Amino acid sequence: MRTVSPEELTQLLAAVNRRAPFGDQDYWLIVLAANTGLRVSELHGLNVHDVVWQGRPRPLLVVPKELGKGRKSRAIPLNARAREAVAGLLDFKRRRGFSTADEAPLFVIRTHTRMSVRTIEDHIQQLRQAAGLEGVTPHSFRHYAAYRIMPSWCGGLACISVSIEFGGLTTRHNPGVLSVRPYGRERESIRVDNRLLHAPRDHRAHAYGPSGSVHR
Repeated sequence: MRTVSPEELTQLLAAVNRRAPFGDQDYWLIVLAANTGLRVSELHGLNVHDVVWQGRPRPLLVVPKELGKGRKSRAIPLNARAREAVAGLLDFKRRRGFSTADEAPLFVIRTHTRMSVRTIEDHIQQLRQAAGLEGVTPHSFRHYAAYRIMPSWCGGLACISVSIEFGGLTTRHNPGVLSVRPYGRERESIRVDNRLLHAPRDHRAHAYGPSGSVHR
């Protein structure tokens, strides 16, 4: 699977008709996918509270284990562009009268229900054809994020890869990047490569390790 280029991503976004009823949602879905590397099934399953805390974009997304491959969770820092996408999605939902409650689906269709995996894939395919692109798929956004977005967050490594097994309280991680374990509530600050991230401690992840330090 090849990686979508920055130029192709720009072409794809330019093909979105943002005046269409769901144009803004399609636009910000692509931006969020390209800046996080989320799988289509994970995008489909996201709820508002996964990316929003007290009405503002979270700096750290912990993919629920129910959505992760192999029922494994992982932590993904949300860069400025990803947070802009979250803010854009909130604005879209408010303007169109869709729920922004914690448990509401992040991506919706006209019936106020969750956008299906197939619908997400179809929208990307239609936009790819409109932009005259070949080989641009939702999966290619994962490669884009891994090689063009995540290195700036993890010291030049290809990507951040964290998986958690909450049931057994076990942790697996790439050495020197991030490791994650369950924790209680309140708030945390995570320093990764001199970038200080803040996340509410109800979000069930605690980052620490050689390349980062935690400030309680």
